[in-house]
Amino acid sequence: MNATPRATRLAWLGLAAAMCVSATWLMIAGRDLSFASDDLFYYAHYVAHGSEITVVHGLEYFLAPSNGHLQVVGKLLYGLLFDIAGGNYTVFRAVNVAGVMLCVGLFFELSRGRIGPIPALVPCVSLLFLGFAWEPLLWAFDMHTTFALALGLGAVLMLRRGDRRGDVLACVLLVLSVGMIELGLAFAIGIAVSVLLRPDRWRRLWIFLVPIALYGCWWLWARHFDQSSIELSNVRLIPATFANGLAAVAGSVFGFNPTGAGVYQPITEVTAAGMVVAGVGVVALVARIKRGSVPSTLWVFLAVVLSYWVLIALGGRGADSSRYILVATLLVFLVGADALAGIGIRWPVLVAAACVVALAIPANVAKLNDGRGPQGNDGRVGRTEYAMLDLARGHVDPDYAPGRETPVVNAGGATFTALPAGDYLRAAREIGSLGYSQSEIPGLSPTLRRIADVSLAGALGVKLRPSAPPTNRAGCAVARAAEPGQGVAFRLPRSGVLLGVPGHRTIGVGVLRFGEPTEPSLPLAKLADGGWATLRIPADSDPVPWQVFADGPVDVCPL
Repeated sequence: MNATPRATRLAWLGLAAAMCVSATWLMIAGRDLSFASDDLFYYAHYVAHGSEITVVHGLEYFLAPSNGHLQVVGKLLYGLLFDIAGGNYTVFRAVNVAGVMLCVGLFFELSRGRIGPIPALVPCVSLLFLGFAWEPLLWAFDMHTTFALALGLGAVLMLRRGDRRGDVLACVLLVLSVGMIELGLAFAIGIAVSVLLRPDRWRRLWIFLVPIALYGCWWLWARHFDQSSIELSNVRLIPATFANGLAAVAGSVFGFNPTGAGVYQPITEVTAAGMVVAGVGVVALVARIKRGSVPSTLWVFLAVVLSYWVLIALGGRGADSSRYILVATLLVFLVGADALAGIGIRWPVLVAAACVVALAIPANVAKLNDGRGPQGNDGRVGRTEYAMLDLARGHVDPDYAPGRETPVVNAGGATFTALPAGDYLRAAREIGSLGYSQSEIPGLSPTLRRIADVSLAGALGVKLRPSAPPTNRAGCAVARAAEPGQGVAFRLPRSGVLLGVPGHRTIGVGVLRFGEPTEPSLPLAKLADGGWATLRIPADSDPVPWQVFADGPVDVCPL
């Protein structure tokens, strides 16, 4: 298919339109996401020394490994975004989505010269709607992978220039890619293949040796953090990783992988159909190589994707994980584009490929929806808990972390990474709050408002404190239910109350503030006949009052 100027313009316009649709879809799909898991380590400036987590600032923080990875460039980027946007996660997600668009644009630039601009547009659409890769598409923290991929692709493009400026730029981009995450090492290996295939190889070894040497020096220094993610004993996993990785890519592109209830969201789950398509692809690639006259970049991209899967295997991870699908699919597509170079793609074949991509989109959309559900819930719960820590500022124990407290867990709360109040409030002062605003809390779901009540009560240490009966009961009153069989509810004065039980009975007492008025969000204790207790809750900036609930008549005396 001829790459005429008109075809090139149409392809770029089509790509731009597809990018606009994809970016809009991804931003809407991730609207409920917030900082969670690894994001919070950056927010709080955490560094892990083995199992011990400490707060670190300065150069050590930036160079310290994150789950064994060198992510110095990612930390610098996050720091810049914190300075610009504070705790506004939408900005972080927009940057990540922009990175995805950049990767697809670079793929188009690399592949259109091999197969033509119109045929190159088809795999671009597949990448833009690859919902089985929902983690790098939705989760801002995966900008490490997204931008490492973009920087690696940029390095390959710069190397094509064949001049000294291109070599220097390729080396710089490789260093930045390695500084994002180890995907950059896979690109360094690929570019090593490219350099070694050239007659002037000895004068250009530095292009890939510099980033590899810098990584090696860092790795030796970082060993004292006891976070190595590479185990040489995992070499036995490499063959299965290759097979599962390629099958996961094939199943994602064709829409074969399962979705819906009962499917573990972070995994694509390798299927027999995916294995068959992957096997056919390998046979076709071998046959094409045997024919000869393949571009040298085929070996480059093949080396990158195989090195990528080797790193995944040595880390003991599964290549069918959602977080690895985008990179692997793009690289497999690049290998395919080089394999098809010089082979004319006829319109019937192009239409068939477009139909495959179109038919796979519903399954990919479904998988992305599967993934965004738990991620969105984690974000909403986290923002609710942190909003309560904001309210409890000045009263909360620095070690209190709502996400680790049993009452919060039982209410439906808890997040993957729970920041203690002291670390969260320090970061909130420096960067900005992660919690919902006071005006947003009333509009939350009943479950989230119950989580808010339990989190805030725990932060403030709300409980009934045994007390002596009042010496003067002139101001006391008996709170009774409006109708027989109903519970008692009344507004808690800011100064607090003294509660007692009239008659021979035991009364359960609880409180709520933002939750549903039908029952207390947090049962506190039982008051027995003749027992008295003080209930006092520190005031904060939210005007919504606390409500006291009792399952029977109770004496109420002002404090």
